[in-house]
Amino acid sequence: MKQAILIVIFMSISMIIFSQEIVWEKLPFNSVDEINYNNDSLVNMTQIPFDYYENNGLIYRVASTDFPDFQREDWAKNYVDEYIEKNKIKDNGQRDFKYAITWESGYFELKKRKTEKRYYFGEGSGVLDYTVIIEEPGYCEEQIFCIINDTISYPNTKFTLESISPTKENGRIRPNQKCQLKISKSRYILEYTADFCDGHFQSDGFGTISPTFYNMQITVFDSSNNKKQIIWQVPHEHYYGLQDIEVGDINNDEKQDLVLTIVDDLCIKRILYLSNDSNTTELFRYVGTMMIYCDYP
Repeated sequence: MKQAILIVIFMSISMIIFSQEIVWEKLPFNSVDEINYNNDSLVNMTQIPFDYYENNGLIYRVASTDFPDFQREDWAKNYVDEYIEKNKIKDNGQRDFKYAITWESGYFELKKRKTEKRYYFGEGSGVLDYTVIIEEPGYCEEQIFCIINDTISYPNTKFTLESISPTKENGRIRPNQKCQLKISKSRYILEYTADFCDGHFQSDGFGTISPTFYNMQITVFDSSNNKKQIIWQVPHEHYYGLQDIEVGDINNDEKQDLVLTIVDDLCIKRILYLSNDSNTTELFRYVGTMMIYCDYP
């Protein structure tokens, strides 16, 4: 097993983004053939948050109120019917009231909406479940920011979100650097880091694709009491990165909440965190993860 340190350089680059000074610290990077017992400390193997589908506090997939034209065709309906019968699914067409955040021409709105669960066929994905809002005049998929799938009561609110992301390259925040971002109207500071491997490496018998980004992480610090919390951490992945960070008071508790947008080779996901009460251990409560878009193979 070879391990070579190619560069060890620390430098600062300052720029003004979203009315705050972003100071970048360049990180060292490695060339590694394999992650094994002798060097596994190079990569933190814990992923945060765990967006397992069954434990998700957000509806994972949403769709427009109107049925897509091809879902009305007999061949697509036959695929769905066979899947529902084979898997003994009972919740197709099930209606429920759930809190949802929608885009309303200039602001977001959080309120309880009437929803319906549907099963759609996709040529790459097969049959998957989606949730739609069935209120007049209907909502297209792009208007639905998220649908919440927990048992907590939320106030009806209208709010805006502000992006505080540092400079991006090719639609993603550049790796192999570290920076801190101040969240306005709060005591919180976000620290973003992403390491970079100039090549590919193997881990648990599986190879990565060059170039490989690893140890991507966002940590929140409370400047008033030194509390901290990791809200996003990815061990390693090819073309997996942080696309955007947005802040705003979503649930009208006079505290800033966080929305992360994550991108990989095929999919774009949204992760929602709400501020916790000051007496709790964690600064933010993980609500859930949803799929914004996925180009299923």
